Amino acid sequence: MDSFLEIDGAGFVILKNAIMASLLSCITFGIVGTIVTTKKISYMAGSISHTILGGIGIGVFLKSFYNLSPLLPIIGATVFAIGAALIIALTNHYFKERYDSVIGALWPLGMAIGIIFIYKTPGIIDPMNYLFGNILLVNNYDLLMISCLNCVLALFMYLFYYKFISLCFDEDFSKVRGVNTLWLNLVLLILVSISIVLMVNIVGIIMVVAMITIPASIASKYSNKISMIAIIATILSLVFNLTGLYASFYLDLPAGPTIIVIAATAYLISNILNTVFKKGVLHE
Repeated sequence: MDSFLEIDGAGFVILKNAIMASLLSCITFGIVGTIVTTKKISYMAGSISHTILGGIGIGVFLKSFYNLSPLLPIIGATVFAIGAALIIALTNHYFKERYDSVIGALWPLGMAIGIIFIYKTPGIIDPMNYLFGNILLVNNYDLLMISCLNCVLALFMYLFYYKFISLCFDEDFSKVRGVNTLWLNLVLLILVSISIVLMVNIVGIIMVVAMITIPASIASKYSNKISMIAIIATILSLVFNLTGLYASFYLDLPAGPTIIVIAATAYLISNILNTVFKKGVLHE
């Protein structure tokens, strides 16, 4: 087998794009993961990530059946993601419906719609790339979109940093201070939704939430400061991405699931070490 660093030709381009995707996505995972973990909306992010299969299915169907734009699956996923975020937030705000009830309806609905349309699509469509991702299929357009997303996320954090902190830790206090929490929540959920859509190519629908939550969850054990959690989570995401990519190459395994296995293992080890350390300190 060729060395990881000695690949040339078309293989070099694929590997270069995969490494660039790893570098760029770690920023998204770090920032969005901090938002999701701190605000405790991991379940909501999971619902959005699975709901987008409906948009992907419709996009694949229209692209194949009517020979339309190849971007339709991503456009469909984006529409479904933002739609799910708006439905969850607005239903809770105006109708006082519990988050888990709305999520419990949207999650299977989106997946069911996606499966139906993929089933009815002419030809053989393998949904595995959407469900589990393939970082080796990332192209220059994907890299550009992730770069733009990172810029938007960085700008959002810069402009609304303190409002975001207040929203995450005490939303009622934010309302008293005159912050439009509904608007801020909607913007936050839309950013999370778009991030999930763009990260699907790397780890897939099923596992994207793991990479959003695991690095930030580990980071939150070692710092209570939002900015520091985001920095640590970004570094951990980069380590998980590159280690998973390297391991998948030598072990001949799919990159997305390998990245998740490494991240989940690190999370379990971190929990064990944190528990042992705390017990040791208490005994002293």
